[in-house]
Amino acid sequence: MSNEAEGEVQTPVEILVADHRRFLAFVRSRVKDEGVAEEILQNAFVKGIESLPQAVDGGRSG
Repeated sequence: MSNEAEGEVQTPVEILVADHRRFLAFVRSRVKDEGVAEEILQNAFVKGIESLPQAVDGGRSG
């Protein structure tokens, strides 16, 4: 789900949001409770977003 063909590159957060349904379907295939699956996904998103500054600068900020 990238706009690279149009010359635009999506940020990691935009990619996460755009692919939310696909990620949720993946978690739901392993966790039958929809509420638990959504909570797992939200926790994963938070961890991913929190780690972005370190990923961008190679962990040099501090």
